[in-house]
Amino acid sequence: MKLLFICSSLEPGRDGVGDYTRCLAAACIERGHECAVVALHDRHVSSTQRETQAGLELIRLSSRAEWSDRITRLRAEAARFNPHWISWQFVSYGYHPKGRVPTALIDFAASFPDRHQHLMLHELWIGLAAGESLTSRLAGWRQRGRLLEFVRLMRPLRFHTSNAAYQAALNREGLKAQLLELFGNIAICPSSPLERNAALMRFLPPEAKRRDAFFIALTFGTLHRQWQPGATFAWLEATAKRRGLKPALLISGRAGAHGAEVLAAARRRGIVAAESGEQDNRTISLLLQAADIGIAPHPWALIGKSGVAAAMREHGLPVVVPRDDWRIPHCPLPPMPHDGLLARLQDLDSPAAVDRWLAARRTPASLLPSVVDSFLASLPTPLPNAPVTSLFAPPDRQVA
Repeated sequence: MKLLFICSSLEPGRDGVGDYTRCLAAACIERGHECAVVALHDRHVSSTQRETQAGLELIRLSSRAEWSDRITRLRAEAARFNPHWISWQFVSYGYHPKGRVPTALIDFAASFPDRHQHLMLHELWIGLAAGESLTSRLAGWRQRGRLLEFVRLMRPLRFHTSNAAYQAALNREGLKAQLLELFGNIAICPSSPLERNAALMRFLPPEAKRRDAFFIALTFGTLHRQWQPGATFAWLEATAKRRGLKPALLISGRAGAHGAEVLAAARRRGIVAAESGEQDNRTISLLLQAADIGIAPHPWALIGKSGVAAAMREHGLPVVVPRDDWRIPHCPLPPMPHDGLLARLQDLDSPAAVDRWLAARRTPASLLPSVVDSFLASLPTPLPNAPVTSLFAPPDRQVA
């Protein structure tokens, strides 16, 4: 098949959905499909850029260009590539600083045909959960209206989201989305125990240089203020003590302003704590393989949308999820997909439960192959020798 992917940005390491899209498209090429990716609102380029990497065509349209010009260019690229399917990998904040779908995209959605459009919603709207502020709910109401208009005008033939909570919220709006699991954006790097421990010890303070004396927790990515780490730290201390070890915490990546507060809170309790900052893929992979446990920053209900949790799982790391505070009002939480590596903090309430969870650690393995299989299986394959529909031609010129 010929697959055209659309996302907002393709700047490596600066846009999670862009990294996801690039990996997904590359994996489809490995299975014999022809793929191209258009970044429709790339803030990291000043003019249109085109390149081909390992058979994957990448077209980056600058956010500085007029929307009308970008839409015209998208139509031209789609007509030239002539795909069987167009896959939108969509997050509203990728197109607007306030998370509102631009009018140009809504108008464009109205011109879509009824078939061959795939939509993956990586985010919905803010203010969805119980207890949100009036300001968040009002902003989310504006986001919601424009996003729902975009989806309903597009009428995608295949529609996915990443977690059961979002699926339930969309279902309440009359939109039937299927689940598609995420894979991580941190490639697994083969390594020796010596290399893994050297990477870990590089960032911990001198008192933690004896690796075998410490029980080390790792978290990376943005830490939100909703996570108050007191209960997590108490559990970390108790678990380390029971195993005859000292507790340690390493924060990696762009933690945000709350990261400094988390580090300070850990140190006040006597936990050895450090921050690595942003690192290259290999270093992050080594840290994930070297740590004893991971701490996921997302709430339990949304753990399916966490690329951090997916990367930890891919590296075989047991993942504790401290937050279970996210609920959609009047919308029961659907059953959560089971993975023995994932555990809510509240469920690790006994030594036996902790030991079973830690024993679930497994050999690192990418989730990408299974995700690509599910993605491709959801898209009907065109019949052999059938003409490719020109999706962006006027209706009277479309191939039947």
